[in-house]
Amino acid sequence: MLEKLVLMMVPGYFLFSSAGAALGSWGLFTKAGEPGWAALVPGYNLFVLARISGMSPFWALLFVVPAANMFLWYYICDQLAMKFGKGIGTSLGLMFLAFIFFPLLGPGEYEDRRKRSSSQEPTRRPLSPRRA
Repeated sequence: MLEKLVLMMVPGYFLFSSAGAALGSWGLFTKAGEPGWAALVPGYNLFVLARISGMSPFWALLFVVPAANMFLWYYICDQLAMKFGKGIGTSLGLMFLAFIFFPLLGPGEYEDRRKRSSSQEPTRRPLSPRRA
């Protein structure tokens, strides 16, 4: 009984996580000015992700090299997080929990910082005054 339940849940989990990553990537691509359908094309989506993260699309060819693809994936996730004004936590989330973090960046409220003009820069609070 438990075996059947687990065998039914595993494909559902993979379907749910794949759909979340695909929909999030679609939103991320359209927010970055790329066609949304490119998120659904295997291989081509890596070229587009490299372009969105500010790298040459030819870096995506390193995804076929074992071990280099892990470092490249981390670098692309880190650059994506920086483009949206996020830090290392979002980078690691994009790397390991893409089905949660891509929908946060894509259809979520975060905007691509490359498209923001200088007049729209958020105001930063000054540091607290130093005590003498």
